[in-house]
Amino acid sequence: VTTSQSWGGRLKGSVKGILGGILLMMVAFFLLFTNEGRAVRRYKTLVEGSGAVAPVGSDRVDPGNEGRLIHTSGLATTSEILVDPSFGIAQQAIHLGRQVSMYQWKESQESKTEKKLGGGTETTTTYSYSKGWSDRLISSSAFQVPEGHRNPSSMPYARRQVSAEKVELGAFQLSPGLIARMGREQSLRLESLDLLPAEVRARAHLENGGLYLGANPAGPQVGDLRVSFSYVPPATVSVVAQQAANSFTPYRSKVGGSIELLDHGNVAAEMMFESAQQANKVLTWILRAVGFLVMFFGLIAIFRPLSVIADVVPVVGRLVGAGTGFVAFLLAAFLSLTTIAIAWVFYRPWLGISILVMAALVGFLVIKKLRGAEPLPPPPPPPPPPVPIG
Repeated sequence: VTTSQSWGGRLKGSVKGILGGILLMMVAFFLLFTNEGRAVRRYKTLVEGSGAVAPVGSDRVDPGNEGRLIHTSGLATTSEILVDPSFGIAQQAIHLGRQVSMYQWKESQESKTEKKLGGGTETTTTYSYSKGWSDRLISSSAFQVPEGHRNPSSMPYARRQVSAEKVELGAFQLSPGLIARMGREQSLRLESLDLLPAEVRARAHLENGGLYLGANPAGPQVGDLRVSFSYVPPATVSVVAQQAANSFTPYRSKVGGSIELLDHGNVAAEMMFESAQQANKVLTWILRAVGFLVMFFGLIAIFRPLSVIADVVPVVGRLVGAGTGFVAFLLAAFLSLTTIAIAWVFYRPWLGISILVMAALVGFLVIKKLRGAEPLPPPPPPPPPPVPIG
């Protein structure tokens, strides 16, 4: 499919995009600023918690620890039998999950845009179709060529997870939040079709421990399903949370943060807090990078009309586009760092102000050094030309 866009249409669209660019920059400022506050609050919360946590055994509940932040380890187990009613699967587990994928048509596209003299563009898009497995429903009504590539309008079965309501950790019971944190799923392999409902068994085949719902697993057709099951068995876990009777609740710090940690295995409280601090650092840098990218794309949108105007001559437009992209990158870096610095002054006043003062002092010394540097001596004059004899 080939489409064209005039120079005027491109310019009009780029001018409208300035508003979107401004909105992106506002989002970036908000994200960068609040991320620093979140990071500081999380850091202080974990520091407070590491100094207040009390180690306790999981074999008994001490009423004297009511409302305190405690650390305990033990075997988290349940007596509940979790059931998937659609397939008649039952398993004693913390979580029982169902994964479903459907054989469907998939559309892929490849576009190539060429700039024309005068500022217009011509875009050629090639659409291709293939069949494959997907765990989400693909709407074929949105295909460029839906004829001959029709997918079912719905998936008969969806991804599903059911969790135990009562999970015991010695004399304690895990809170719903802690139960949700328990992972490390294992595959639940089916050995027979006998327990399946009759309407499912009629079209089911065993495949790699799961189910294949269709006529022939060796020749899949659009609409065929693959269904597999997984479960989380009882496991040894370590918990840091506030004791609430014989259960747990998130601990609220003085700065407004919360602590409710769960790690698999017998993990010391110090290691759990260290891991949480490391996760906080990673998340902080990820959000900083996201904020920078949002800022960068917002500036690209704002500068877009300049490159479109220059695209009247495509070579000039490419040069202007590269230049504005470089300027947008530098400006995004400057604005992102400035926003982070201001946030540090707001959330960490002494540290932020100290860094800004040090940066200003270094800049002042560099400028003073450059201004006070002795000029280089002028080069010696060239020797006079030889005097001819005779």
